[in-house]
Parts: sequence; structure tokens; C-alpha cells
Amino acid sequence: DLLKEQAALGRWRAAICAAPVVVLQHHSLLGDAIVTCHPGFQSRLPTSQLSHERVVRDEAHRLITSQGPGSAIEFALELVRVLRGDEVAATVAGPMVLP
Repeated sequence: DLLKEQAALGRWRAAICAAPVVVLQHHSLLGDAIVTCHPGFQSRLPTSQLSHERVVRDEAHRLITSQGPGSAIEFALELVRVLRGDEVAATVAGPMVLP
């Protein structure tokens, strides 16, 4: 219900790993957004909506998705970027010693 309310209000939502399929798609919360998810669940998404990028930000649908634990840091930084801006995201990422 909370995710449906967030979508109706045009607020940002996010899902990682299998959640884009098993939560968002299952509850008709994807619309025609471009998304990614864990590779083991990608076959359940329409090819017209599937991206193979590690993290996908769909501005029109205000939705951020990511593939799984290995992309969790990128996912988290994208959330910071959307909510607080590029400068804060760079400040948070700096001490993480990312490649």
C-alpha cells in the first residue's frame, strides 16, 4: 500500500535484486518504466522494459532499480544523488575508496 501511495503521489521509489519483479511488477507498480533486476529474474520482465545496466534511474516514473548485492553501493549512491544532489553523492562516495 505504501508503494502504491508513493507512486500515486509521484514520489521516488526504489527496488533492488528480485524486488522489481517480485514486488513492483507483481503489484502492477512498474507501469512502462525501464528497469533492471537480478539476472535470474530478468526473463520475467518485458524486453521493452528491461535494461542490463547495473543501476537504472527512470526519471519519468521516479523509479530506481538495481541488479543485486554487487551493485548495492552504486544503488545507494544513486539514491543519495536523487534525494540530495550530485555534490552530496560525491561527498559520500569519496571516503569509500571505490574503483
